[in-house]
Amino acid sequence: MFGPRYLWNRTKRVHAIFNHEGENLLLEREVRAESDQLTHVYTLIVHEDSTYEIRVDGESKQYGSLYDDWKFEEPRK
Repeated sequence: MFGPRYLWNRTKRVHAIFNHEGENLLLEREVRAESDQLTHVYTLIVHEDSTYEIRVDGESKQYGSLYDDWKFEEPRK
């Protein structure tokens, strides 16, 4: 799932959720959603090298590694 989420005028963030092995993994870093009255375009780009970029209205708001910003694998002990 991907897109903005607004909760009772308190939380305004972009959710990026992957399903991995039956578990929903939420983006660990916060990306603020736009809160004005205009319509906005939210884009999630996943690259072949396991990096991603989140854009709002074509402007990059966040980028990084899938493995750093989601818990796809448990840390090794």
